Amino acid sequence: MDWESVWKDHWLEIYRYIYFKVGGRQEAEDLTQETFIRLIRSGKDYGDAPIVGLLKRTAMRLIIDRWRSDKSRARTVGMDDRVLGDEGSGNPESRYIRNEQIRQALDVLNDDQRLIVRLRLIQGYSVKETAELTGRTETSVRTLQFRAIRSIQQALGIQADEGVIRT
Repeated sequence: MDWESVWKDHWLEIYRYIYFKVGGRQEAEDLTQETFIRLIRSGKDYGDAPIVGLLKRTAMRLIIDRWRSDKSRARTVGMDDRVLGDEGSGNPESRYIRNEQIRQALDVLNDDQRLIVRLRLIQGYSVKETAELTGRTETSVRTLQFRAIRSIQQALGIQADEGVIRT
């Protein structure tokens, strides 16, 4: 495989993919470089394998490793008003309180659940895509998502059966 042409053809796409996930230029550059290095050093002949898919999967595994090694970052999930279901209506104080409640609810999740919630619900990946990115089965992704949602509901005081907030 001609890795130089692979680099020239795909580095920007992989950089953007990583940058969207990590949000920092320097970290995205480092992870982009590490992604290509890891595939090159593996010495495998990927033949007709879709190279972009291999690059993105490798990149996601590196990102996951980074998140797991940096516990403080793994606890922080960036959200804006649209993700939280508030398009700017209502007063800022109530929006702030709601956002804080949701952030605290996400803090009750373990790292695997938080990653699944981030990929599935915040970034919009399908179950299949999430399974491929994390190296899990689709059933495992669904189970982690279900348990994460239940944990969040409990933390927010929402009864799962009725969808009502307990006060």
